[in-house]
Amino acid sequence: MKYTSIERSSPQSQAVRENTRGFRASCERPDAVSVQDRRQAIAGMMREGYSQHVRRESDVFGSVDMDGVSAEVVSISGTKPDCNLLFLHGGAYFLGNPQTARTLTVPLARLANAKVFVPDYRLAPEHKFPAAADDAWAAYRYLIEVEGVDPASLFVGGDSCGVNLAFGALLRARQAGLPTPRGVVAFSPWLDLTSSLPSFRTNAQLDEFVHVNIVDTWVAQYMGEQSWGHPLASPLGADLRGMPACFIACGSTEMWHDDAAVLAHRLDKLGVDVELEVWKDLPHVWPIFAGQLPEADEALSNAAQFMRRCLR
Repeated sequence: MKYTSIERSSPQSQAVRENTRGFRASCERPDAVSVQDRRQAIAGMMREGYSQHVRRESDVFGSVDMDGVSAEVVSISGTKPDCNLLFLHGGAYFLGNPQTARTLTVPLARLANAKVFVPDYRLAPEHKFPAAADDAWAAYRYLIEVEGVDPASLFVGGDSCGVNLAFGALLRARQAGLPTPRGVVAFSPWLDLTSSLPSFRTNAQLDEFVHVNIVDTWVAQYMGEQSWGHPLASPLGADLRGMPACFIACGSTEMWHDDAAVLAHRLDKLGVDVELEVWKDLPHVWPIFAGQLPEADEALSNAAQFMRRCLR
């Protein structure tokens, strides 16, 4: 395993932390803000982030129906993609859509010269587990069986709960006998919905994005009556044999730091090529601030370099 500890403190980081602290404060009381209001707030923030800091005229957005799951397809005009990326957006299973993920998907499309597929999977609480996991699996199956994507040129990735959905899809692919992709790109993975790892408590006061009080509410509205330890909901506890090479980036003070660290060590013990980056004091999924935060741009660049190395 390649482990890298990274410490950066750009002048822009303070402004980003103020943004994330505002979201964290809104999470302190789970019932203080409605689901719809949270969705609108995040959508507005991410739309502004893309339009002001990431957008270029060469960005191209298409659409595709992936076996009943609508998806955005991100590409860069004037280029022939070297690879494909299935990207599952984060948002605690109830926030986000392909458009809110553009500050991640567009830079990755540019930096890795990739064609990026972003499923608009069903959200909780309207659609409970395993709806999102089923949609992620349908999208992966579509790329292999219908789109005919070469697994050797395919990557799967996500941020936060999107990484959870990505690994769930890979577990089902293995069970179904479908080929695994070339690699996985994981930003701030949230892989244990039972919140049983030490960092969930030890970093509870340090995490500048997510407040500990609301996490169980998010899980409950997604899981319903299902066990929070189900392997498709908490794949960190599943058999991870046969997983592809993996790039993982997390912040040292995230509540889910240990999800990333344990994933890396378990994959390493299974003989999987793993690159783990731990960024000091950066908030959960800081790469969403691409174009605003140099640390975000660097993390995305490192992920793209990993993809290029895998292709070589």
